[in-house]
Amino acid sequence: MTPTQFCKMLNGVNTQQVNHWLADRNWLYNKSKSGTRWRSTSHARDRYLTEHQSKISIHGGEDFIKYQPMLLQKWAERIYTLYCKWSLPMKVNWDGNYTHQKEISLAS
Repeated sequence: MTPTQFCKMLNGVNTQQVNHWLADRNWLYNKSKSGTRWRSTSHARDRYLTEHQSKISIHGGEDFIKYQPMLLQKWAERIYTLYCKWSLPMKVNWDGNYTHQKEISLAS
């Protein structure tokens, strides 16, 4: 799974900022100037991240390869450790709970 998909399972993490946060720490870089095509950096590849490649064919255009960074177990454990220390980009309105469970009020 991608870093963003992994962080969606963690309550309170701002998943829109995860890739930028990883880029600030030199784990990912943006290959495209116009959009966001994330690739793993050379020192992180095959150690913490790997890349899934898929060929995209566009009718009337040139084919290109899409690279998608994928987490390895070692880096998923590291992200979870950083999450427990509140070091990930968190949502502004996060209540500090680590679970997605909500209180259920029983009607009397």
